[in-house]
Amino acid sequence: MDDETATEDFALTGSLSAYRFPRVAAYVRTAISRAPSPPVFTDFLLRIMGRDGRILAPTGPAKWPAFVIEVCRALGGDPTVAVGTAAAAEFVLAAADVVDDLVDREWDEGFARADRALNATLALGALAHRCIADQLPLLGAHRTAQLHDLVSAGLILACSGEDLDLLLETDPLPPEEQVREMTARKSGTLVAMACKLGAAIATEDQSILNLVETFGQRIGIVAQLLNDIGGVKPGTPAEASDLRRRKKTLPIAFALRCAKEEGIAGLLRWSESTELVDDSEQKDLTRLIDTLGALHYTWIVADAYRREALDALEELVRVTGRDEARSLRRLIPSVHASGKSTREG
Repeated sequence: MDDETATEDFALTGSLSAYRFPRVAAYVRTAISRAPSPPVFTDFLLRIMGRDGRILAPTGPAKWPAFVIEVCRALGGDPTVAVGTAAAAEFVLAAADVVDDLVDREWDEGFARADRALNATLALGALAHRCIADQLPLLGAHRTAQLHDLVSAGLILACSGEDLDLLLETDPLPPEEQVREMTARKSGTLVAMACKLGAAIATEDQSILNLVETFGQRIGIVAQLLNDIGGVKPGTPAEASDLRRRKKTLPIAFALRCAKEEGIAGLLRWSESTELVDDSEQKDLTRLIDTLGALHYTWIVADAYRREALDALEELVRVTGRDEARSLRRLIPSVHASGKSTREG
């Protein structure tokens, strides 16, 4: 699929399943191949960029370039100019994805040793900035510097979100406000960064960039909250369970508050313990979390953030006068009522 025609293949529900960006993929390959590294490390970087969800994966969507290229296009920018910047976003997200897997103890040691993967994230970050530096002849010094700043700020905020996530793992009763802040930093920041990179190619208007940031951040939060619902739903596979990893996601934080108020000891014991959760206990905990209404609550919160994304998009259309910006609605995840509690009639 050509980068310029990708929009026509966008599913109306907001799914990114049709997105492929061959020009961005070629840019990523070229950036890696010209890096001053021996073949064994070059091949390893190419393999990382070929993991599921990454731009060089043999199958499946490549969603992250969409945020850069489609926002650029919607605001009147040239999508062909956005290709190198989209490659930079891919490198940033690939590095963040590796770190997240390592932190959550989900890294596949069969793919590569964990220490080798961690080392590679440093190179991925450097490659992102090299891709931005390539844009100097196209965008000039000021805008190129702005793109560097966006990448740096996005990475630092996302890392702070990952750090807060780790700190919350040891908090037996984490405040929901902190959990929301962690979600906004860790996930919302990265989508906001990708969207702002695309917007910064098309405009220097700060009010527009601020609206795009809000739009992107809300998208990232919605996507993460839906993922969090999946991590504690009854029937969740053990390897995907947030309970196994003692993650303090929003549905878990809500359920813990309810358990505290209602004196439900089982969930509170899980939160205070450091012992591994077996399959039977996991099933009991997921059913309890569902019964307490945590899945429905998180679904409602996700829907509220989705509406905020839609509001930001409508304001973006009004401020820019570009009706075509409404095409960005398709970047917003669909929110279904699948997270509703089984307690409801």
